[in-house]
Amino acid sequence: MLEANKVFVGGLNYATTEDELKVEFERFGSIINVRVVRNHETGSPRGFAFITFANEKSASDSVTAMDSQQFGGRMIGVKIAYKRS
Repeated sequence: MLEANKVFVGGLNYATTEDELKVEFERFGSIINVRVVRNHETGSPRGFAFITFANEKSASDSVTAMDSQQFGGRMIGVKIAYKRS
């Protein structure tokens, strides 16, 4: 099941921070949460993140504008997130 107001951002530079993502993505709308996923044992970033927007349109607009674009020196993939089962 899709989470229409949440996006998955993959292919991130390992140095990318939540603050950098928020600055880049908030131009699409109000952001509720940004989470760079980290390795549970080492705390190292895993190269992907989730961004939760206040509404579905902002999430959809970010996918349209940012998928397959350069960010932090890498080409990123942005997709609507799936709810974890």
